[in-house]
Amino acid sequence: MKVLPRRRRAVLINSTLAVAVLAGVGGAYAAVTGGGDGPARGGARTATVTRGTVLAMSPGRVP
Repeated sequence: MKVLPRRRRAVLINSTLAVAVLAGVGGAYAAVTGGGDGPARGGARTATVTRGTVLAMSPGRVP
């Protein structure tokens, strides 16, 4: 009867490790993809300026 508590402990530890791994994978995926509607998902990144000279343009879509 001592095998059951040992097995239950192993299942608990493995389940905890699996949840931690899935959380890490989810966090890494969110970090790589931007996690929202930013440029990584196809949204436009804009900035407001009052006055200035265009020194360079980045390659990409031209409006």
